[in-house]
Amino acid sequence: MPHKKSKQRSKKERSKKRKSTSKDIGSIALYFTYVRDKMKFYHWSTKSFARHSTSDKFVSSLSDKMDRFIEVMQGSEGKRILLTSKSKYSFTNETDESIVKVLKKFRDWLSNDLPNYIKISNTDLFNIRDDILADVNNTLYLFEFV
Repeated sequence: MPHKKSKQRSKKERSKKRKSTSKDIGSIALYFTYVRDKMKFYHWSTKSFARHSTSDKFVSSLSDKMDRFIEVMQGSEGKRILLTSKSKYSFTNETDESIVKVLKKFRDWLSNDLPNYIKISNTDLFNIRDDILADVNNTLYLFEFV
């Protein structure tokens, strides 16, 4: 899902009655989980206490917000999550520089790709997405101090 280069649909296109499929919800959940777990592995391996603490706060916050996002999406779409294949994601040790790239890519996905799966009338989902974006930007800011 995050590897696709898709253009954000216009507000008019998103306002149409397209519902996300169970597979879409599964793909979204999988990417949230991938980013959270990648950050947790980084949290365990960093030698900087400041980054260790910051990454732990991010993981905790993302866990709560991704759970809320997926549950609200399932409620608004009337669909349950469906995982249809094995994960295409792999894990490697992240450096201070590479984890910043992971976060920036996640921020781009949240801003440009995720809205394609949310109807414009689902402001609750956009609000949760915005809270996650704020956490990403805050984490990137705090990582600049180390």
